[in-house]
Amino acid sequence: MSDTADNTARTEQQTTRRSRRTLESGHSLLSRGEPQIWLIGGMLAVCIIMIVGLLALILYRGLPAFWPQPVHWLVLNDG
Repeated sequence: MSDTADNTARTEQQTTRRSRRTLESGHSLLSRGEPQIWLIGGMLAVCIIMIVGLLALILYRGLPAFWPQPVHWLVLNDG
């Protein structure tokens, strides 16, 4: 009797676990790869933002080299 009750309890636990992670069609979210797709999309967005930020920093720090400031002359008293 206890073996049957244990099997029934295990089956109920498995179905409740399975029902939490399945869609209405019966397929698991993990088997379809949906969380991984969102993770890859988010990491791609982070990478693109970092690349654009690095290019902006390079332009901000590098472009003033092409437009130099006026040169100031220093004249000493001893000639």
